[in-house]
Amino acid sequence: LCNWRLEIKKHFDISKNCFSPKPKVSSTLLSFKPIINKYKLKNPKTLEKITSVLFSNRRKMINKNFLKLFGKNEYLAKELNLNLSHRPEQLSKEMFYKIAMKYEELVG
Repeated sequence: LCNWRLEIKKHFDISKNCFSPKPKVSSTLLSFKPIINKYKLKNPKTLEKITSVLFSNRRKMINKNFLKLFGKNEYLAKELNLNLSHRPEQLSKEMFYKIAMKYEELVG
């Protein structure tokens, strides 16, 4: 979700030994730079809904969750050039944006 509006850059990891008291986890320094995305969404909540539904069964294929969003419209997957046998973590961020735009177009 953050990648839609921000360029996220990892700078370096910080050891837990650098802190006092010593935490149980290591840290990472990130920077966030605003970007203008070429994928224009009417409502950012749409992207949130798409990612939530597709990741609801993370280790499963997206075919059933895609059908929850679009019903029996399998032709949409072909139109988006989307393989429904992929898992959500295999999809590019651009594919999530395209799915969200199509959802807004059809559902409103």
